[in-house]
Amino acid sequence: SDTVQLEESADVLKILFQFIEPPSQSRHYRQPSMVNMDADLFFRVAEAAEKYVVYSALSVCITRMEQCVAKKPLEVLNHTVLHGYVGLADKAAELSVS
Repeated sequence: SDTVQLEESADVLKILFQFIEPPSQSRHYRQPSMVNMDADLFFRVAEAAEKYVVYSALSVCITRMEQCVAKKPLEVLNHTVLHGYVGLADKAAELSVS
């Protein structure tokens, strides 16, 4: 098998992979919580989810961005404009200038 180098850090990939494949020993697995995650790590995970099209992570990330847009409007704006989330981008834009 070939080794593939990924740009993302190990901490980002560890979280992202949990959305793709649950641990084999777990019967009652839950996806990782994004609620109390460090903002920098969260936005890096969200970017990786977009890059690799991890649908289960995408929906969690967008939901979390809707919850934190008032506290992190510029970060949310940057992500949502880049990836076409127009409604949330508009909200973040309004909050970033007020």
